Order: sequence, then C-alpha cells, then structure tokens
Amino acid sequence: MDLPAGPLRLIELKYRPFQGVLRKDGTPAPEAAETFAAWVRYAAAVGQAAREALGTEGQRDAGFDIEVWNEQTFGSNFLDINRYYAEKIEYAEPFVYRRTRPMQDGYRPDARLEFEQDGCYAILPMTIDYFQDPANGFPGVEVISGFANQWPWDNGTGLWHGQAGFSRHYYTGGWQDCSPETPLGNKASGVVNALGEFEGRKDGKDWHTVEPGSYFVPTFRLACPEFFHTGFKTEMITRDVIPDSRWSHFKGHGRYTHNGDFRRARVWQTEVNYDRNAFFGAVFAAAGVPRDDPRALALAQRLAGKTFLRQYLFHAHKGLYRVFLFSPQPDPYGIGLLPQAFYDAVATNGYALGDEARRAVPPEFKGLGWFVGLLDGADSIEVTRACGVRKLVEHRPRLALAGDGTPAHPHRWHRDLFAFMPYQLAANRYAIPYYVATLDVTRAWAPDRDVLDPARYDMPEQEFDVTIGNLRGLGATVTAYDLLTHQAVPVEALAATPDTLTVRLRAVDYPRVLQVTESAPGILILAPEVARTADGGLAVHWRQNLPAERARVSHGPDWTRRDETVIELAPGAREYSTVIPAADLTGVPAVRIRVAAGGLEAVWPRWDEEPAGQAPMANSGSAKGNNTP
Repeated sequence: MDLPAGPLRLIELKYRPFQGVLRKDGTPAPEAAETFAAWVRYAAAVGQAAREALGTEGQRDAGFDIEVWNEQTFGSNFLDINRYYAEKIEYAEPFVYRRTRPMQDGYRPDARLEFEQDGCYAILPMTIDYFQDPANGFPGVEVISGFANQWPWDNGTGLWHGQAGFSRHYYTGGWQDCSPETPLGNKASGVVNALGEFEGRKDGKDWHTVEPGSYFVPTFRLACPEFFHTGFKTEMITRDVIPDSRWSHFKGHGRYTHNGDFRRARVWQTEVNYDRNAFFGAVFAAAGVPRDDPRALALAQRLAGKTFLRQYLFHAHKGLYRVFLFSPQPDPYGIGLLPQAFYDAVATNGYALGDEARRAVPPEFKGLGWFVGLLDGADSIEVTRACGVRKLVEHRPRLALAGDGTPAHPHRWHRDLFAFMPYQLAANRYAIPYYVATLDVTRAWAPDRDVLDPARYDMPEQEFDVTIGNLRGLGATVTAYDLLTHQAVPVEALAATPDTLTVRLRAVDYPRVLQVTESAPGILILAPEVARTADGGLAVHWRQNLPAERARVSHGPDWTRRDETVIELAPGAREYSTVIPAADLTGVPAVRIRVAAGGLEAVWPRWDEEPAGQAPMANSGSAKGNNTP
C-alpha cells in the first residue's frame, strides 16, 4: 500500500502476533509456540510485580486476581497475525493447548476431564495453569476470562480446570424507544410473550424469523441500569446468575453450573455503568447553558447517584461476585463517578486524601458506605433464613408500560418493577434495600419544572404495602433509611403474625433500606454436613440455634429430585444426625435439610442446584455447608 510522505511511527514487536503452527502450504511456524511461551512469561512478570508491590510473597494469599484480556473490540490486533497483513496468511493447524485431569473423589461421574483450547484464546488456560501451580507462589489468585466481556457464551459448564469465572461488561446508557415500528430487537425476529409462547408469523427462513409486525410490541422508553436483568433482549446477565439453570433456557448457564467439579463460576463485571451522555446531550440542547453551569452539574450528580446505588445493590443481590463501576474520572455527563472538586482537593493536599477531598465525595458513596457498614457488622451466618414477599399492594398504581389487556400481553405496573432485596444480618435482624426499578431513569415526572432541576426527574414517593413471609412479625421493630439523603424515612408496621410482617413503605426510584429487628432470634441451621459412610451410605449432621419443632431430611438421585424421599425426624432437638443407607441411594445423591420453630423455617440448601449437600462418589469426603465450594 502507498504511504504518505513524512515521518512514520513504527512499533517493533519482540514476538510475532498469535498465529497457527502450520501454514496451508506446509510451512511450519515455530514462532507461534515462542509467542505463547512469551505470554506466560509476561503473565508471570505481571504477577511478580503485583506481589512485590503488595508485599505478599510467602503469605497465604497473594492479594490480587487476574483478568485475562479486556474487550476484544479495541487494542486486540496482536491476537491475530492477519490483522497486520493485507494479504492474509492461511493456516492448516492452529496452536492447541490441552490438559487432562484425573477423575477425583467429589466429582460428578460426568465431570469434564479433557480440556482443549486453540488459537489466541489459549492464553486464558495457560495463565490459569501458571497461577494455579503452587510452585509459582501465587496462593489465592483467581483467574477470570476477560474475553467474555463482550460476548455471551461463557458459562459454568465450560470453565477450564481451576478457572474462577468470567467477566461481563454489560454497559447501559441513553435510551431506546420501543414501539411496534421500533422493537427492541430485530423486526424479523419473533418474541416470547408473557405466557412463554413464541409469537409472530414464521417466514420460513429460520427457526426464529417472522414477518415484521406480526407480533405485539408495547410502546415505552427503556433507559435503566438494570437493563441486562430485564429479559427484554436475549443477551442478559440474569441467565448467568439465575439460581436454577432450568430457568435460563440456555444450556450450561446459571449460578450453580460447573464442569463437574462443583466449583461454580464466579460472575464479575470488571466494568459497568450507565452512560449519561445521550440524556445530557438533550438537556444541553434544551437549556442552552454552558457545561460548567452549576445547575447542570447538580443534575448530573443526582442522576449519577441514583444509577450508582441501583447498580451496586441490584447486581450484588442477584449474585454477581465482583462489580466495578467505571470510571472514577471527572466526567459528570458521561460515566464519571467522582467530581473534579475531589481531584482538586487531593492535588492541593499533596495528593493525599484529606478532609476537603472527603467533603467532595458524592452522597451515593457515603450511602453505599453506610450499607457496607451494616454488612461488615453482621454476624457470620453460614445458612441464612430466607424471607420473601408474600403479598404486595401498590397504592395509586402507576403504569410502567401498556399491554393490550390479554394474559399474553399484560400491563406492567410499578409493583412489577418493585425491587425488594433482603440481607440477613443476625438471627433476628435483616437489612432490605427497596425501590422501584423504573424502566426510564430520565423520565420527567414533573415536566413543568425547569429542564435543569433535579426534582423534574425524581419519581414522587409511592406507597407499597409489603407482607414479608418467614419473619417473626409479632414484636418486630422497623426503621427505614435513605441512601442519598442520609435521613430516616417513614415506615409503618401495619400487621404482624408469628411468621409474617406487613409494612407500608414509601418507595422512590433509588434504594432506601428497610431494617427489621425481630423480637427474638429465628431458627438457623448451623454447620450442615453430608459425608459418605464406610459402607457407601450418607451421614447427615447439623445443629440449630433453637430446638426444632419440625425436622426432616429429603434426598433424591440428583439435584433436580432433592425432595423425592423424605425422612421425618423427632422434634425437640438442637442437633441431628441421621444416615441414609447405601441401598436407598442411586445416581448423584442430593440432600436437603428443613427445620422449623415458632412458625419459621430454615432450609439447606435453598436452591436445588447448589453444590451443597451433593455427594457424587463413594469416598468423596464431605459436602460441607459452604455454598461456594
């Protein structure tokens, strides 16, 4: 190709980019193996530098984790040598990295034992194997896939041996106006309605393609940070963290899926945020003010605060292992998290965090810190007692989107978007963030107010009566706290029974926190354990904090059938042991414990698919109560 006259910047590569090992013309490419070996040395150097900076050499945990690669849509030319050549090189054989692991006690009989990865993506398992090797001195370092940032296929069943999990970068931002003319997906793709039925007249071209306009599409604006949990589109993070893979409708996806060794995939988001650029583009066009206008900055802070809290609390409660909002830069109208005033204060204080910088920290950080303080001060509870919503009443109902009045296309109300997310802090105490996860965080609720007034976009308080089940309502006390204003907010206990509490909450479009303190501790399961006996049976043992009024053990030949056979045990004890004979066991036995006292129930494990309580092979040792093996 012709180059223009003048200076030309060149970059010399020490190693050839990733490529195959044999060209189609029969020429070997030994440089391929050299590049992959160099990658491992590079990863080792990164790990050694991190370990040295943290001062963790020789300690039980090296103190950091590794994400292999970041977003293949940029800065990724080195992954493919043909990105450097106009005339492409053809290869007969790719580079292939393989590993075999022996069948071990504690694996499922169908566990994956042979592992293979070809091409540039082999750097992921090569990195995993390096950091997992005890001889290299990196205890506790977990390796996740960053190749998964921008594609949906990774799941627990596909994990390499020793891989901790994978990371998504499911950013949201701006808005999408949905209507029959502009559906959220491809016009020619069918949809699934509220009855779970495929909808649209098929055009015969593919299994999912239909005639445009042949299915119902509601009209609404979608602009919310929880978008990838809504299910409006096929690609969603919910299917990676849903607690039962039978509900995901995508083979291998789900919170407790694994490759046969019961090490579930940890789902991270090493980058995520709600991008506010489109909204503020429209605001500035309407207001005609400069970008440093204090009113615009105040509005930016308000919207950033809401989406900040909604993302952290929602993602965490739904099962994400790590969440990193991007970015801390002072970008008030985009994805920035901290204001310029914070950085100015740090700079004037010799680049040390001082009182002035702390005062510049936005209120949402302080609200999240308050909530984290609650969690830090919580008791260590191995098996939580799950409470849940028994009944929800929405006062002065607000329509979120209009259906057509049929069961297949129902209206969606704010009660359908009500988020209620319990965390148990002690045997008698819960903290429960709640809010309306509005579909449009940019909605002008008060259109008569100025376009720069934050109150224009604040959802007015709305009352909900929430009946919480499996909670000791009699004698319970309640309080509520606003994470943005840092003030107590009204909450009223309306009714109470031995196992329910009904409260009236005033919800807004960002999280407030309900705290419930029961009059006495509720029942908890302590130290549950399932272990093989010498003759191939299963010994089940646990304790409780209270005597059980009802105790039972159930089991089945796999996790999908945990409750198939029930063993009732005598009430009144605080500790139980029972043995399931080998003759009663088949398949991959899965056990569940249920105890009750005072009308409240504790269950271990809560979800069928959890690794806890599964004992797949003879002499498999112990399947302890920790739900994260």
